[in-house]
Amino acid sequence: MDDDPGRFGADSASLLMDDDDDSNGGSSDKSKWLHHTLKDQLTELVEKSLAMMKERSSFTESTLGTNHPEAKSLQERYLRLRPQLIFGLGESRLQVF
Repeated sequence: MDDDPGRFGADSASLLMDDDDDSNGGSSDKSKWLHHTLKDQLTELVEKSLAMMKERSSFTESTLGTNHPEAKSLQERYLRLRPQLIFGLGESRLQVF
């Protein structure tokens, strides 16, 4: 699993929830609930995807060695995609409509 201490924690939730109070304007309570639910599911999807990528990379490194081209490729891909996915969470503005 991902041992990075800054992985997600409360910061990922705050990224998504900070602007929610005013973002829906006059939407109903149900729409706001759906909006929060979709954001929670998106956050969980990203967390699990990153954990899977990191686990696959770690397994490949442990079986083939850290200098193997496939192990290097997986680690580089993980390091490249991780910030994109995390920042994408903060930039996403899901619409329920």
